[in-house]
Amino acid sequence: MKDAAIAEDVSARFVQYCEIDTGSLEAVEEVPSTPGQRELAELLGEQAEDMGYQADLMPFGLRVRTRNDLANRTPIAFGAHLDTSEDAANEGVVVHTHDYKGGDIKLANGAVISPDRFAGLEKYVGDTIFTSTGETLLGGDDKAGLAAIMTFLKLMQVQGTPHGRIDCLFTYDEETGLCGAERVNPNEDTDARYIYVFDNVDGELGTDTFNAAGATLTIPSHEVERFQGYGATIRLNGVAAFPGHGKSKGMIDAFRNLPLVLRTIQEANGIVTRIDGGWGGIDIEAVVPSERDLAFFYVLNDKRFSDGTQAVVHKIGSAQSVFGGYDLSAVAQHILGVPYDISAEQTDGAQGYVQPRNIVTKDGQVVLGTLLRSFQLDELERFKAMVRASTPGVEIEDQYRNMAEALEETPEIVKVAQWAMTQAGVADIRSPHTRGGTESAVYTLAWGLTENGRRIPSVNLGAFGDGYHTELEWASLGGMMRAVKTAQFLRQAAVDGLL
Repeated sequence: MKDAAIAEDVSARFVQYCEIDTGSLEAVEEVPSTPGQRELAELLGEQAEDMGYQADLMPFGLRVRTRNDLANRTPIAFGAHLDTSEDAANEGVVVHTHDYKGGDIKLANGAVISPDRFAGLEKYVGDTIFTSTGETLLGGDDKAGLAAIMTFLKLMQVQGTPHGRIDCLFTYDEETGLCGAERVNPNEDTDARYIYVFDNVDGELGTDTFNAAGATLTIPSHEVERFQGYGATIRLNGVAAFPGHGKSKGMIDAFRNLPLVLRTIQEANGIVTRIDGGWGGIDIEAVVPSERDLAFFYVLNDKRFSDGTQAVVHKIGSAQSVFGGYDLSAVAQHILGVPYDISAEQTDGAQGYVQPRNIVTKDGQVVLGTLLRSFQLDELERFKAMVRASTPGVEIEDQYRNMAEALEETPEIVKVAQWAMTQAGVADIRSPHTRGGTESAVYTLAWGLTENGRRIPSVNLGAFGDGYHTELEWASLGGMMRAVKTAQFLRQAAVDGLL
């Protein structure tokens, strides 16, 4: 296949995959958490079988396995995840293409993707850029990785390229805590000795990540005697961004105003009946004695909004009677217990953070989830102690570990990745601190396993663009093409005995 045919193939796959709703849900314990992920796994399996490969639906997702043409070659695996983030709308994705000539990209809904916010955008002048309409996310994280791997498999089929064993691991529910990758059994599900995950920004090679834990605070509903008042809907505005890059991407965390809003409702002798949202915006339903009780919101001035956006807006409805609600004073206490300067909105580089992620009302409970992230284990332990001290009753669970130290034991995986990316045309390989969860972390290390938690060495390679987890997400055709070629050269490295 020539470059034009590769470009046509990977573009068609990318669009097809993006238009399947695979948004995962953290509140759902089953894996996969949503049916669209299984739908996409089945589609990829059918496409792989049509190419002559073995495809197996597994508890973690889908495994596509190649035949083993060459004996005594190191088996490797490629990985990508099937789900997309619930931080923005997933239903009804329509992919638009733009022949990028520089400057701003105006989306169908009027939103703008600007080099002022995405500094790397200008290097894609002359490339094809994919976006959504601006009403949903795009899904390049990680359908760019899926499309690149599937096109790589198509290339091998068309060219009849000899190879050793290659497993492709397509996992469920990465966005909800690396749940699919955690279910990969390194002794039974793959023969790979190295795993290369394509779930990163084009041009980046991820060799570290946070040590991560999650905190959960659960507030049960409580009954009250008949309470009469006026229904109020309250919206706390924010600006969503991927939390690891919140400072550089203009994140405005809606949770920062939540304690003040809850206190205002409490002082008005009102009651909260529902609350849902995240750092990009929180919606509250409450009952208050009168509209005057919320008048303070009209004059609340949040200087983080430079465009004049009102931080809190509300609307008073008709008279209501309720018999229960939620005392959210512990939620306010939890948020106030996290210093603003260690929030996702204020940290970058090698800094860790503590950041409320989402709050949901479900089955008679309000559940608040918080991210605890640090590149250093001792700092993560300090974060845990701080959260426990400020929030009695909070539950904290370890999630994944920084794999950087473990990868020092197998430097060849990084050297070969660098070589393959260079051969594929990546002019400037970057390895910044990976400020987000990566499946490479749980492939390489896991808490609680024997032998110091060592599993299969893994690094994270680039495929998509930027703005992931938001409606301003974009991806480039050039980035996916480089990912396809990187996979080709990694196959060659295994054949040539470099691994």
